[in-house]
Amino acid sequence: MQFGISDPAAITFGTTFYQYVAKGLPVDTSVMRARRAMRRAKKDTLEWGTPVLYLRATDDGHIFATDGAPGPQTLLKKATYTLRVEAPDEGALRQRQSLYEEARGHHAAGRWDAVLEVRERLLALDPAAEDPDGLFVSARAALAETRASVTSEDSARSPWRFRNELTVRHRKSVIGVAFSPDGQWLATASSDGTARLWDSVSGRQTHSFKHPGWLNVVTSVAFSPDGTRLATGSEDGIGRVWDVASGRLVVRLSHEGSVASVAFSPDGRCVATASQDKSVRLWDPVNGQELSRLAIGASARSVAFSLDGRRLVSGSEDGVGRVWDVVSRRLIVQLGHEASVPGVAFNPDGRRIATASEDKSVRVWDAGSGKQLLRLAHDSSVRAVAFSPDGRRLATAGWDNVARVWDAGDGRELFGLHHDSSLRAVTFSGDGHRVATAGSDSTAHIWRITEGNTGDGW
Repeated sequence: MQFGISDPAAITFGTTFYQYVAKGLPVDTSVMRARRAMRRAKKDTLEWGTPVLYLRATDDGHIFATDGAPGPQTLLKKATYTLRVEAPDEGALRQRQSLYEEARGHHAAGRWDAVLEVRERLLALDPAAEDPDGLFVSARAALAETRASVTSEDSARSPWRFRNELTVRHRKSVIGVAFSPDGQWLATASSDGTARLWDSVSGRQTHSFKHPGWLNVVTSVAFSPDGTRLATGSEDGIGRVWDVASGRLVVRLSHEGSVASVAFSPDGRCVATASQDKSVRLWDPVNGQELSRLAIGASARSVAFSLDGRRLVSGSEDGVGRVWDVVSRRLIVQLGHEASVPGVAFNPDGRRIATASEDKSVRVWDAGSGKQLLRLAHDSSVRAVAFSPDGRRLATAGWDNVARVWDAGDGRELFGLHHDSSLRAVTFSGDGHRVATAGSDSTAHIWRITEGNTGDGW
């Protein structure tokens, strides 16, 4: 450390640095990523510039030999003295500047959706990218104001009514959300390293299911059909099953990569996990035994069972939804998008499948033939999709800050539910009268929805 450094910054640096060293990355790369983590964690200081590295190591930057027989290792086969300096990537700098200029042009023309789309591309290039001119903040505000006006006009003509019944908060983004089968509880998954259980009426938190370690982002939550168990996925590569009543960890389900999605089978006898290790696996939720494994061929992002439990649909990074026979593990049909598929769902009768994609679309397919029946458009990436229990409606959650509810028969948009930031998850309650949404604004909302005049002043 070149200078004094605060404890939070030192902790961020140390934990991130050792995390990547443990993964086998070169020490200079680990330092670089740790400094980036410091910058993302606290953008209003320059503490990320405090750590420096003078590297004395082998040519490839590895200072530990972890292969071979246990015991002492020859750590330095070829001693060299090197000063490694992080040189800016000129190509990345030019590309970043080009994106800023594109955003300014869209902003000047009032194309708010286009400004926010550029922001997504910029963050994909550099997660620590800043907003020096306030372009993205002002575009988001303008877009929200425009949509609020449109929503107000539409709601006056629409037979649907909705209101925000409950809001719960995490310290960081809420990524997953699920109602218990009886609707009494709401489970949320967050990047703050916890899944939490809330009373869905009062908002009282009853349990916090903590995920240890530094890769502890909780990605997904799912209740068992009887409501006694909760499954969670995490970026640490472990699926977990918890006892809802006590909050006790029942079993761990280990992958070789991040677990992006979890789902219980309708009979509760197995739980499915979709992982970055390019597999979907089925497990016994009582003893953790692996029952079956499906080789996806790409990072798996989402998974869902049909109501009869005989089929399973997975979504993956290669832009393909895949429908599988659970017993034979046979691939039945493939459903193609132009980008990653982070959300999938069967409708209640199992005849249709909905897939949500980062290509800004949700598509509804015939589950048997793979024929596309509907295509629904968002203004940005779509991350989640859910059918209502009666199959008449479809809810979608997008990075355009809105969850949209559609007529599942003709694809007509019924109404939108707005957050202050991008949405990550959406689901219906078992009775179909409530919708839960989760977003990057660290909140989850429960919305009461009804069709026609309620007579209560909505």
